[in-house]
Amino acid sequence: MKLIKGLLAIALISVIAVSCNETKKEEQKAIEAPQEKVEAPAKTPEVVTVDVVEAPPVYPECEGTNEELKECLQKSIVKFVRKNFDEDLAHELELSEGEHKITVQFNINDSGTVTNVMAKAPNEALEKEAVRVIGSLPQMTPAKNNGAPVTVTYTLPIVFDVVD
Repeated sequence: MKLIKGLLAIALISVIAVSCNETKKEEQKAIEAPQEKVEAPAKTPEVVTVDVVEAPPVYPECEGTNEELKECLQKSIVKFVRKNFDEDLAHELELSEGEHKITVQFNINDSGTVTNVMAKAPNEALEKEAVRVIGSLPQMTPAKNNGAPVTVTYTLPIVFDVVD
């Protein structure tokens, strides 16, 4: 029988400098040439970890201070995973006895929706089950930084024991 022992919640900027030595003639041509209008790239949403936001994502029915909201979020996700994870899967896969771990990383986007769910497990079927369960988390109120909604990254280890 598989038991889930516990769950824990836990930008790369690249600068490329290119320099060219042009002759004075080429420099003069560049100065005289009409300048093309260059549009600024679209701003990518800020992504931060759940521990560093001004206000954490709010799981449905959670209330209180930011610390209470973080604790409620954590407990609610753990409860959701325990309720929805297919515990018979471990036996179907004939996993060896002992502790097994699935690490899941996902975002709660600036709309409060779970996105970009990725899992790493000793078995592909366990990964798919973890992605399925986390992907079915309910809509939340998004986290906020400086009063604006932000996307947060959340890492969740799912640890369980397989015993006969």
